[in-house]
Amino acid sequence: MNNIKNVTYIALFLLLASCSSQEKIDNLDKYEVVYSETPIVEVDETIKNHQITIPHAEINYQWPNSNMVLSKIPKNIQVTSSLNDHNTYQLFKGKDSPINLQRTPVIYKGTMYVMDYSSKLYAYSLNNLKQPKWVVKIEDASNELLGGGISVNNNIIVVTSGSNIVTAFALDGTEIWKQQLSNISRSIPNIKDNKMFINTIDNRLYCLSLTTGGIIWFYQGANENLHTLQSPSPIIHNNLVIHAFSLNEVSALNIDNGQLIWNSDLSNYKVSSTNINDVDLTPIISNSTIFVSSFAGDLSSINLKNGFVEWTRDKAGSSIATWNAGNHIYSVTKEGYLVATYTLTGSVQWAKKLEDMVPQKERKNISFTGPIMINGLLYVASSNGHLLKISINQGKLVKTVPIAKNNYAFPVVVGQTLYLLSKEGSLTIVY
Repeated sequence: MNNIKNVTYIALFLLLASCSSQEKIDNLDKYEVVYSETPIVEVDETIKNHQITIPHAEINYQWPNSNMVLSKIPKNIQVTSSLNDHNTYQLFKGKDSPINLQRTPVIYKGTMYVMDYSSKLYAYSLNNLKQPKWVVKIEDASNELLGGGISVNNNIIVVTSGSNIVTAFALDGTEIWKQQLSNISRSIPNIKDNKMFINTIDNRLYCLSLTTGGIIWFYQGANENLHTLQSPSPIIHNNLVIHAFSLNEVSALNIDNGQLIWNSDLSNYKVSSTNINDVDLTPIISNSTIFVSSFAGDLSSINLKNGFVEWTRDKAGSSIATWNAGNHIYSVTKEGYLVATYTLTGSVQWAKKLEDMVPQKERKNISFTGPIMINGLLYVASSNGHLLKISINQGKLVKTVPIAKNNYAFPVVVGQTLYLLSKEGSLTIVY
């Protein structure tokens, strides 16, 4: 694959000290990222026949956050339709950008919310994807901002667009409040009851009132000059706010006052050979464990109660997405492998090269997004126009469904339909 190199120059990193609040793509500096000679995850042959558990399938009714906050999403989504047919709709005019930071659509109470690269927020009824119900321009945002996204709960939509402004809207598009933060936020808010949580690029985590936007508390983490443009969202578990800061630090805070409960420094357990320390993917909580994937490709298991790092596995993580179901974590790695990691020990049961599942003539510059579990199978979308249905047990290709050729954001499943939004603004629905 084109992205497997000993030295990769990544244009997704910035020195914050030299950045203004209105960063532009053209001003991105390049930093050298060094990988090992063979960036392939090591499979543990002793567990290759270990039984993989599949959770009970449940229908999913909404997708409330565009940054992989999966706490309310079934781990095995039930869909009774065949998912063999598709239609495509143009929701907004996309952007031909070298930076592939798509904003996943949000679906809430029968309405899909999407945001384009000029920071316009669109609302579409799922029953009519040809014409938006309403469109609003997010003020103080230009078409050169990066990151951000949408979160909706309790009938309030909260939006960030890569500036230092957070804006809340009613479901009819009426602005409710606007709050200015200390610095740029590329993160997507997470909402819990009457509170919302958002972080900035200088590692400040805010707790805001959902109804007024007022600051309830903030926590200042250790600052770091070098970050990815992608930023994880805080996640909530009971009375804890869990957030992955830069420098590979994961912290648990009291949800009411922001008091630090524990802090885990993953850089002490780093096993990858890259020179970037950052977590750019929202962690996943499963029972009493937090799973964290770093940009470098390390996948770590952390005890939720005390922050103890139980294991770290090199090249089993993802900067795209991870999916936890049953006793395994499934990841699409930067090198293009689909990996199944046993959650108890961190051993890799299988790893499959995804480009081997598509015709050889279509492999140039290919990219993948996913995985997501539907009816006990893993679904992965490719940029060359294939939706791959993959077996859980051995990682073997079960079926390929043709879809539109695009670079897609993470797949979203609500009701009986799978939705794929491209950076060009086209929405492919699979049913």
